[in-house]
This record gives sequence, C-alpha cells and structure tokens, in this order.
Amino acid sequence: MHKRMTTLFTCTMLLVYATSIAYAQSLFINISMNKQILKVGEEVILKGNVTLDNQPIYDALVAIQVNKPDNTPYIMRTKTTGQAQNTWPIQILDVYTCNYTGEPQNNFTRNSIAYINITYRNNQQTALTALLAIYIQYSTGSPYKVIFPRGETPFKIEPQTRESIIMSFEIPSNAPYGTATVYANMYTQMPIHNGYPYCPEKVTTFMIMTENPKPSPEIQNPPNFEVKFSLSTATPGSYSVYVTTCYSGIEVANTLTFAVQPQSVPPIADFMYWPSVVGVNLTTTFDASPSLPQGYDDVIIKYEWDFGDGTPQVIVIGTPDNPPNPIVTHIFKQQGNYTVTLKVTDNEGLTAQTSKKIIVYSRIPPTADFTWSPQIAIAGRTVTFDGGLSRPGWNGMVYPPIVRYIWDFGDGIVQETQSSTVYHIYQNAGNYTVRLTVVDVDGMQDSETKGLTVLSAPPQGSPDVDGNGRVDMTDVVIVLDAFGSTPGKPNWNPIADINMDYKVDMTDVIIVLDNFGKYV
Repeated sequence: MHKRMTTLFTCTMLLVYATSIAYAQSLFINISMNKQILKVGEEVILKGNVTLDNQPIYDALVAIQVNKPDNTPYIMRTKTTGQAQNTWPIQILDVYTCNYTGEPQNNFTRNSIAYINITYRNNQQTALTALLAIYIQYSTGSPYKVIFPRGETPFKIEPQTRESIIMSFEIPSNAPYGTATVYANMYTQMPIHNGYPYCPEKVTTFMIMTENPKPSPEIQNPPNFEVKFSLSTATPGSYSVYVTTCYSGIEVANTLTFAVQPQSVPPIADFMYWPSVVGVNLTTTFDASPSLPQGYDDVIIKYEWDFGDGTPQVIVIGTPDNPPNPIVTHIFKQQGNYTVTLKVTDNEGLTAQTSKKIIVYSRIPPTADFTWSPQIAIAGRTVTFDGGLSRPGWNGMVYPPIVRYIWDFGDGIVQETQSSTVYHIYQNAGNYTVRLTVVDVDGMQDSETKGLTVLSAPPQGSPDVDGNGRVDMTDVVIVLDAFGSTPGKPNWNPIADINMDYKVDMTDVIIVLDNFGKYV
C-alpha cells in the first residue's frame, strides 16, 4: 500500500490552475491558491478542504507549512475545516507574551527582546513525541519568523504530563508597528516530513509600540480552510507548500509550489507625534519610524518634513547601510491649524507621502488623573487618593504648576488640598463617584471622574471573610493570598485583615483556621 501511495502521489499529482490533490485510500486533502506566480508585495491566499469518500470533512485538522526559497520554514499554521473536537492527545493549554520572568507583558518596542510562555499537556496514558512550532506574523500580514522552542527534532512528553516553556525572540529595528499575532502549533513532526497536528493552534497577540494597525480577523468557511499572508518583503524565488492531516486513522499529505518574482514596491509613509496636544512655543517631536519599506531588501534613505507653517523643509538623508534618523523636532510659533506632510524615499528611488492635520493651541490646560489605594475600599477604613498622575498644562512659555487639588468624594464631602495626596474614610458601603479638579497657577483647570465601590467591613474578628455565612476554603485562600501585606502593597486586601490592625499576619490566619467549617 505504501508503494502504491508513493506511486500515486508521485505520478498523479496535478497542478491545474495552481490546484493539486493527493490521495490515500478514500481520504483527500485539496489545496489551491490565488496565483501560482506572484510578485513581491502581493498577497498569498491558500485554500483547501478535506474529503472522505467524496464527502467534505467538517472536523479535520490541517497542518500547513510554507518554506522559503532556501527551504527554511516561512509559515507554520494549523487550520480546522469546521468545528474541531474537544479532546486531543496533546493540548496547548495557554500561550501569552511576557517578560523574562514569565509575567504577562503585551507591549514591546523595536530592538527589544520579547518572550512567549507556552503551556501544553500530554493527555494520553503513554508518552508521545511532538514538535512545538511558534509562528509570528506582523500586523501587516507579513510573516516574521518560525521558532522551535524545543528544537527542530520531536521531543518526548511523558504521559499525563503538563509542561511550560518560556522562549525569547527579538523585535527587529524595522518591525511594523501594530498588533502582531503568535500562533502556537503542536505536530507529530514537521509537515514537510508528513507530520500532522495533535491539536488546534493556540493564538495570542502582542503590540509593537502601538495597538494599531490591527490584523484583519480570519473568517472560517466550513468545510474549507484558508491562510493568507503578505509578500511585502518576501525574497524572490520558489516557495513550497506542504499540507497534511490525519483523520480516522488515515494520514494524507499534499504539496504545491509557487513562484515569487521581484517587483519594485513603493514604501509606506506614516508618522506619529507627541505630545498629542500641541502648544505654541512647545517642542513637538515627530517620528517617522512607522514608515516601512515594502520591497525585498529595501531601505528608506530619505525623510522630507513640511510642517505647513512656512518654515523651510527639514530633509534627513542616509544610506542603505546607515539609514537616516526618523525623528525630528519642531516648534510652532503661532496658534492655528497646520498640515504636516512627510515624504519618504527608499533606495530604489520610490516615494510615498502622507499628511496629518495638527491644531496648535496658545494655552493648554492641565490634565487631571488619580488613583486610590487600597483598590478594594472598605467602609470605616482609610482610602488614600493620589492625584500625582495629573499633568501640568502649557501657557505658551512654561508649564504652570498645579497648585490646587479639589476632591469631591461623592458622599457629600469636598476637600481642597495643595498636595496631590489626600485621605478619606467612607462611613457607608455603596457606589460613589469621585471627582478630582486640578487648577494651575494661571487658573487653567481640568477634571477627572471615576467610580469607586466601597464594601461593608466584616465584623471585627469574624473569620467569614467573604461573608457567605460559612468559614470555608475561600476564606483561607483570601487570607493566605494577602498574607504579609500592609496597605499599599500589591497583595493588600483589607477584607483579609480580620482583626483590623492594618496588616495580614498569623493572627488572621489562626482566626480563620480555628473556625474552619463553622457557620457564622
């Protein structure tokens, strides 16, 4: 049978209108694409389905691997043909971006190191070998890279075992801004070697500098699967696509190739500026780093700035080996509406241009903002309000300092201070609207309003911390989570301070344990 399959696969694979079909017993996996010859800058659309006895399959898993001209992985995805089942031999339980200690982190800068935490489990009673593959795609739809956290050789996972791994990767200096996507996949081995998926891919996202642009959501069209990606910076040459699936114990694979031809693609011009509110005589920073070259191996070598206020253009020139600095500063001398225009040029001489409207104000009021602690406020206990997040405004020459903080606590009490910190005790539980108004030395002001929920304090010495009428494990967990804390610490929880001495210690633990299981 193996010889027959090999002969059929070798001799009968058809490439008609960029479509090919492979056969194994009665199981087919079909794959096609929008074009078999594409150019740098175009979009690839891979489509397919799985059939058994000529009937479409609505719960198959398909592994997709695309290799670059140098035969290294470009893309690795796992797609479903519909509603996937709920149980898998190996399951990816979680994937998220983080810092080096494993703490969740969602925003990264260019030229930084990011980390991904992946947790998976072997649900079987026997050991399994698996290949863990991570594919990262930029907000623009362009592939970034494929990473194998445990190496390119399948590794062993013991039965009923849960494992986690943290892997690092670099955010390049030319990475597109916006929301990037991470796809975590688990295969028997690489699809190019006929490996198939153990489970659906697990997806997460992270931001490079800013949230936007965001990738377009993928739309499922059962019983078909589809993968899209951009060739905006692709290497010209021949690309290979490998697809595999295993269904009802039958394994089947298929492949096709497509060509990417060179093409001159204009760059994308974009910029951002700060502060977001611009004032007269206030230094404003303009950053063209969101601009992107789009052709293969292209580099932006010139930025031309026109600030729309009659001042001379600012032109910054570099070379492919020494690109120009995308950041410049400018001072607007008069209030008004201005159109700032950026023109970028790449090493092929191709250009792109963009403009943004900017309002320049003669005076900018301060910005009010505040926090409070503890986050869980309790009636009868002190809450600390801090307006230190408030920012001074601009009067056209200097930043006038904030001199008055007016607090309306929402319970009928209004208090004015010169300091940004104030203390308040709510006598009754309830929902309150807190309003802070800040006033600077020039009389300019701003207000910020936030909602605050105040909980009733548990009776002093009561071990029923959560107030459900019974001392149980929930009460124990609440106290232990806050153990060792005092007001202001991250894990401080005032309801765990049973004896109300402003610290959670062994006294509170003993009170709970001595009354465990009792109804109060």
